[in-house]
Amino acid sequence: MNTSFARHTAVIGRGIIGLSTALRLREQGLLIVIIGRQRLPGSASWAATGVSAMRGLLQPKTEIFRQKLLGHHLLARLIPELENLTKQTIPHDFSGAYEFFPRETYGKLRRRVYHRLPTGLFAFKCLNFEQTKTHLGPFSQAWDEGDKKAAFFYPKDGWFDPESLMAALELRLEQLGVVFIAEAADKISPENSDDSLLISTETSIFRVARVVVAAGAGSENILKNSDIFRNEISYSSGITMRTKFRESSSSLAIKSGADSWLCTNGELRCGGENIAAAKDYSPGDLALAEEKLKNKFSRLSAEVFGTKFTNENQYLFTASEIRAGVRVRMTGDKPWVGFSPFRSKPGAGVWINCGYYKYGFYAAFPGAEKLAALIQSSSHPVIQ
Repeated sequence: MNTSFARHTAVIGRGIIGLSTALRLREQGLLIVIIGRQRLPGSASWAATGVSAMRGLLQPKTEIFRQKLLGHHLLARLIPELENLTKQTIPHDFSGAYEFFPRETYGKLRRRVYHRLPTGLFAFKCLNFEQTKTHLGPFSQAWDEGDKKAAFFYPKDGWFDPESLMAALELRLEQLGVVFIAEAADKISPENSDDSLLISTETSIFRVARVVVAAGAGSENILKNSDIFRNEISYSSGITMRTKFRESSSSLAIKSGADSWLCTNGELRCGGENIAAAKDYSPGDLALAEEKLKNKFSRLSAEVFGTKFTNENQYLFTASEIRAGVRVRMTGDKPWVGFSPFRSKPGAGVWINCGYYKYGFYAAFPGAEKLAALIQSSSHPVIQ
């Protein structure tokens, strides 16, 4: 079947990068068709934990962290706006996140923060045991009083529900007249007779005016099949774990090193355990990564509830009821945002917006803004 969207810009990918790009381009007046399956099993967007923690960062030193911080603040403003426009609830809370420390470690960190490091780059509170217990309310009832812990509290951090955010974005795009095609794109080809582009899927060929590839880790196959000039691509996979939680009246977001831990709406989420920077994983690799994440999950849970609750069922369900999801992410030194030509027809090409790795939800909207500006200028810059 050959279908024409001759005046449309096609966005390939229905993850957070694709949806945010489509929204920004539609707001600029472009006609948009989105091509891609809604929930890919290995999609980084659909497996995200949802903890948005800058750990008090105010003045980032690198560009990627500047984009991450900008995206963090954009999320806090965008979510209520989307709720108002779509009348959909997106569970979220940006009233603070915690980082727990044992009493002896906390003391050393507190002295270091106040006496050795410039604190103007960060905004957070040092909470001793009693202050932390007061902050956490009902959660503090589960603590082991013999294992006193203190915390750093980051008042601008928090969490959001990724699936609800993605669903609201899709609904908003539908309200704006965006067309969704639930098929996976396989190849992009230049149309010989004019400047149109052809997108091939398993069952159809779509004729469009312009293409934006925003398919995350799936972008490589599309670019390879399309004979598009591309940089080297590497991959990383991680696992996010979810299980039920008996305390459903409160929410708690925790950042511990590179790990995040979220309790909300009767569910616990923990992520993530990296597997390797490779594309293919054996069942043994996945089993080992899942076991490592379960151990990490238990450790982070113990940091909140104390050791006496680690192996009991008062708050957590059993390990056999834990659901783990693997996500594949494309990595690089920095995101790809720009224009890339066909090898076979250098005058034609596609726009690319991907490679955000684990910063996808943060960098999605700043990246979409940058791509929209590039497209409007029609200067066809190389990938940057």
